[in-house]
Amino acid sequence: ILDSQEKLLASSQHPVPFLSSHDLIHITFDLPIPIITPKICTFRNLDSLSFEKLKPDLENFPYDTIFSSNSIDPMVHLLTNYLHFLLESHAPLHTRRFRRPPAPWLTPDLKSLIKRREAARRKYRQTRLTCDYSSYKHLRNLTQSSIRRAKSLFIHQSLCNAPDSKAKWSILRKLSLCKSNRLCSISLSADVLNTHFVSSSSLVPPNPLPLPMRPFNSNNLFFSYITPEDLLPAVLKSRTNDHGPDNVPVKLIKSCLSAILPVLLHIYNFSLQNSVFPSQWKTALVRPLSKTTNPCSPNDFRPISLLSNLSKPLERLVQSQLSNYLEQNHLLNPLQSGFRPGYSTQSALLKITHDLQIAIDNQQLTILVLLDFSKAFDTVDHQILLTKLQSLSLSNSAIRWFQSFLSNRSQYVVIPGSEPSNPLPLSRGVPQGSSLSPTLFSVYINDLPLSIVHSSYHLYADDSQIYLSFKPSDLQDAINKLQDDLNNINSWAVANMLSLNPDKSKAIVIGSQFLINSTAPFPTLFLNNIPIKYCSSVKNLGIIFDQNLSWKNHISHINRQSIFILRQFNISRHLLPAKTRQLLVTSLIFPHFDYGCLVYGGLSGDLEAKLKRLMNCFIRFILGIPRDSRISHFYHELNWLFPIYRRQYFLGSLLFQVIQFQRPSYIFKLLKFKSSVHTRNTRSRPSDLYTPSHHTSAFQKSFVIRATYLWNSLPLSIRRASTIDTFKSRLFHHLLSSQVSPNP
Repeated sequence: ILDSQEKLLASSQHPVPFLSSHDLIHITFDLPIPIITPKICTFRNLDSLSFEKLKPDLENFPYDTIFSSNSIDPMVHLLTNYLHFLLESHAPLHTRRFRRPPAPWLTPDLKSLIKRREAARRKYRQTRLTCDYSSYKHLRNLTQSSIRRAKSLFIHQSLCNAPDSKAKWSILRKLSLCKSNRLCSISLSADVLNTHFVSSSSLVPPNPLPLPMRPFNSNNLFFSYITPEDLLPAVLKSRTNDHGPDNVPVKLIKSCLSAILPVLLHIYNFSLQNSVFPSQWKTALVRPLSKTTNPCSPNDFRPISLLSNLSKPLERLVQSQLSNYLEQNHLLNPLQSGFRPGYSTQSALLKITHDLQIAIDNQQLTILVLLDFSKAFDTVDHQILLTKLQSLSLSNSAIRWFQSFLSNRSQYVVIPGSEPSNPLPLSRGVPQGSSLSPTLFSVYINDLPLSIVHSSYHLYADDSQIYLSFKPSDLQDAINKLQDDLNNINSWAVANMLSLNPDKSKAIVIGSQFLINSTAPFPTLFLNNIPIKYCSSVKNLGIIFDQNLSWKNHISHINRQSIFILRQFNISRHLLPAKTRQLLVTSLIFPHFDYGCLVYGGLSGDLEAKLKRLMNCFIRFILGIPRDSRISHFYHELNWLFPIYRRQYFLGSLLFQVIQFQRPSYIFKLLKFKSSVHTRNTRSRPSDLYTPSHHTSAFQKSFVIRATYLWNSLPLSIRRASTIDTFKSRLFHHLLSSQVSPNP
């Protein structure tokens, strides 16, 4: 099987008399030999930056000039210019020509050993003596084993020091240990791409209304004074190696942080007290990222915005104050789970699946509609957003700061090897890449549920969904109610200058297969007069839902995704020791394996066995165990739990946090203690959870039933743990000790 006929230069077939139907086939195949072309790179050695080296130049820092200024833009200009001076002085640009990728694990000792090996090889070729060959062979084997050990150690240390999964994948690609992302050439100009990217924000309201100021209220949000204790962790949280349009890397900021901390404090507090955001920090550098292998139109690119690294700590601090204000005053819709502490996609899906399973238990069908907003974050109207912030009782000074933060923004596109585009203004949208943007969007969409009259709903940022449960005999009435809610949601979107995408919005009917078959066909739902497609399965916040909540499609998806990553690691398995292979599995595969595992927790026996076989593959990869060998006892060697116990560990951890902090509120309300249900004395412990009555296996597999059984079975010594870390430790050892190794 060939992927291209052009690569086949010649072919022939010859019969083999002694083998029936097994002819000998010859082909001449054109295989291109990769040629390593020299590459010219321009870079800065940021690793050379340190406070000790910068200290002499930092003594001349213009503190007095900055502190005496009465305008924020000159302050930021002076700070940025002096940081540029430090950057050019201590990490100037270097241009080098590389013929091959560098090998950072080659130490001077290894290079010396390589020279000795080559010298021995040359000597043997001259003399052809047995003793010289033995000497060369010894040095060759020693060099190979030394290089292999050095490379393995370097890879392991690099992966251990990587702060997150993204950094680990970057290291693996740089070292060619897995398939790298294909870099495609961009034929479009930077100006064409920039014009396309800003097109979604080109519409502005015809006559923006002036923003009325609210009277003083002691409950209003006033930005608090930033202290060094607040600022330090906000700066240290930055980990990116990229820089924004001001060309100030995070490494430089951290290297001289002790010297510039008073300056940053002064600028940030001046910004909050005077309700002004520096104009230099309102420009975004955009790098186009291809969505396809061969992009040919602007629609094939995704914009990646990079903001100033100097502005990000301020945005984090403002986001923290705004988020705390919204949570403490219960201003966000309780069914909005996006970007809130204690909330997650998993908690949102737990609530939705609980409602769906109750409907199945009550012999009902449910129509779930997943709504898709087109470029929701990029089309937020600033005037409407500020008005909604006012409705939440933010102070006038805070409103003016957000007005300054959102206004007069611009962006330009940079393509490697070409001139940057001209900057274009952004009249709509919240800034991409800012930690404030998700919270601001949550505020923007917070009143959407007021338009929903009949259906249940849940929001996660711009992922909104509505669903309605009904008896099969009430199908037409349910369709009418859903259609009424869809019309109201569309009207809300138009009024708020957002656009719903009917083509990407989906509907699914969930219930028992008997009820679905006996009730079908289902009347069409419309969104903006365009029919919504009914699907047999949908991906909802990363979890694949089917019509019966069997989770077969999702388990197959986990299996494919995990095996694909595992095969990439197998490319370089010989270079990785067991501890490195375990690190790769736990940090890069387990996040996919565990994501949303509580949603599909009650699996059938065959699906549970499928997950067990998949985890067995992980262990075989780590320990190099043959396929037909026993595997179960190696779980204890790695200190791993079986998949079913692993989900119980996550279930118990979530349950403990929900009971302790009563968050998310919609999950806490699903739980009831027996002491609050029974009015007479029972033999059960007061801290036991009440088990709701149920009639079907669908609800028996629900989160509430599984959580109740697990919690009630735990010893009091685990339940009464004082902290979440203590609880997790005790629960893990409890599950590990109770884990019985079945036959392989």
